[in-house]
Amino acid sequence: MTKSNVKNNRLVVSSPEDLYITNEYGTAFVDYEKVKAHSKLIEEYKDKYDIKTDCADECISCQIVQIDKYKNRVDADSSPWKVDCNLIPKSYDIDKDIRRQFSMEERKMHRILHDPVRWASHMLGWTARPYQKLAMRCTAKQMVHRWGRRSGKTEGTAVEILWYTLTNKIVMGHDNKGNPIEKGPATLIVTPFLSQIKLIFEKMEELMARNSDIQKSCVRFVKTPYYRMEFSNGAKISGFTTGSKSKGEGSVLRGQGANKIYLDEADYMEEGDYQAIMPILYEAEDRSIVASSTPTGKRERYYKWCVDSPAWKEFHYPSTARPDWDRIEEKVLDETSEAEFMQEYMCEFTAQDVGVYQPNYVNTAISRPPYKYGDHKYNVANIYSMGIDWNSNAGTEIVVIAMDRSHQMWVVDARNVKKQGWTQLAAIEAVIDMNKMWMPKFIYADSGYGATSIELLQKYSLQQRVKDPADPAGRIYEALRKFEFGGKLEIRDPVTGQILKKPAKDFMVQNAVRRFEEGIVHIPSDEKVLYKQLLNYIVKGVNQAGLRIYGQNNKSIGDHRLDAFNLALVAYKLELSEFAKTSNIVTSVLRTGLPGQGHQEKKVKENNPFVADIRYPEGYLDYNINVNKNDVKDRSSMFKSLKAKNVVPGAVHKDFKPDFLSDGEHKRKGGKRSSSGRVSRNRWSSGRGSIGKPKKRGGF
Repeated sequence: MTKSNVKNNRLVVSSPEDLYITNEYGTAFVDYEKVKAHSKLIEEYKDKYDIKTDCADECISCQIVQIDKYKNRVDADSSPWKVDCNLIPKSYDIDKDIRRQFSMEERKMHRILHDPVRWASHMLGWTARPYQKLAMRCTAKQMVHRWGRRSGKTEGTAVEILWYTLTNKIVMGHDNKGNPIEKGPATLIVTPFLSQIKLIFEKMEELMARNSDIQKSCVRFVKTPYYRMEFSNGAKISGFTTGSKSKGEGSVLRGQGANKIYLDEADYMEEGDYQAIMPILYEAEDRSIVASSTPTGKRERYYKWCVDSPAWKEFHYPSTARPDWDRIEEKVLDETSEAEFMQEYMCEFTAQDVGVYQPNYVNTAISRPPYKYGDHKYNVANIYSMGIDWNSNAGTEIVVIAMDRSHQMWVVDARNVKKQGWTQLAAIEAVIDMNKMWMPKFIYADSGYGATSIELLQKYSLQQRVKDPADPAGRIYEALRKFEFGGKLEIRDPVTGQILKKPAKDFMVQNAVRRFEEGIVHIPSDEKVLYKQLLNYIVKGVNQAGLRIYGQNNKSIGDHRLDAFNLALVAYKLELSEFAKTSNIVTSVLRTGLPGQGHQEKKVKENNPFVADIRYPEGYLDYNINVNKNDVKDRSSMFKSLKAKNVVPGAVHKDFKPDFLSDGEHKRKGGKRSSSGRVSRNRWSSGRGSIGKPKKRGGF
């Protein structure tokens, strides 16, 4: 590998392989802004393949990369260069032969109108990122973008569409005198998700608002029956969602016409969608198409366009190409699983495996170290969490997890209230019994089928507090959390501190995936039901909002114990991590009132003991503390009295820092597999080489 020198801030290389840059995650891509071909390499490809050199340097490198990619997959007697394009000119200035006929201002305007990057800067005050520039300027009629999340794909698309719409003219025919009839082009935006159509059009609205003249040129904008903008030059932009998700098989697109088609999230489309889209492209020779997406793992049209179609020009940019990647890297790694990161941020075509939980991680969890139910006894130093999935058909599933001081998570108990003879009372009694046995700090329950059971548990817990404050059932009320699978969660952004809303079920499942990857989950070797359900869990597809749809490969295996397991696991994330809405949860001493009627604080009466949850530096402990009227006259004095005893009911002690959360030590120890089985990122490999240095990754 010979690299000659650096010229104009670009590395000059002498082989096609050296045009690729491999990032720290092992993903190889071509960064045309940083690398260019050596003159000897250019001459070699010009002599052998007749590449064009009267164009921008990026275009020369592009031809070499494309030919090298496909030279062994085309007929020996034909050119490997199959891309239909006009190439990017060296300059957007007026031709030298007639340049003198125009003023400097006219020449400047010519450059602005013909160069989408200059146009965006001059007309919209928008600056393209380095990798966006080449994609915007490229003239290939069939182009495919493989860009990572947060790479600016949507905004760049919106800018490019506006430039194309407002600066181009299409000859529609001729009048009776032979004069050409011209109007602005018709652009078609197609995506599987209505939310994405809405986002693109909203982005175009925001951009147009930067220039009053452009804003005025949009003479009509409607959102029903589909999104559509019309402009004073006769141009129009239409936005459609595909029909396959609703079994429409793209029929809504039939009959539509367009000069240019933009497919967004193309890898989420079905074959029926493409059968309706592609005939629009083939109606006229001058029509063009741009398809963009992040890979889903499918090996269908989008995949073939990227890796097996010489006529398509692919631009692959992982999210690390962002100039400010270092700023968001830690946050991205925290919120994604390993497979999700490589697929959605590195845009790698990972193995086509729709299973949610990777078998090697599940097998590690069940075998390292091996143990069985009954081996673990209640330990006051552990933090216990219970997950409940109510179901009268499959039976109620209850799973208890213990998190030890080294933040390893052990499944210690599981129970099924069987379908035969199932009653609501039997399920509730099982929860009460397991609560007494394990004293869970958190109880997360599916609120879908179990809404009534949750209210009955809350009511029972409140009653037991009054009857016998020492009864462990009195703790259920404070520990119990409703979890709505189809709802939204509110979490705190650990970087900005803002409250974000996340899809509840997807957040819960992906949290479990990350815990398995970190090697901190342990399952008893005699837990066969959960083991089978983990390996049977799949991603069936995505919905109109772009969210994953989970299901089972074999429905007879089911997923209810898995749901209970995931509920118990996500409690630690939502209650104890930096994503928790509040870091310190301070609860009232006693809450009264039936569920749904609001909660009223009640003053502690004479000789009325209550249970205070105390977290000391040495661990979590529960005490019964007797408080009488001499200690407490009102709520304020009660807390003063307890503060003197170094006790805060239901709150985090000011000195308490669990070893798994203190000073960020739970984060990113990196490197090799520890004795506990945790695995760092240095095991990653994309197929083009392993990672140079282990990347840091968040615990919770």
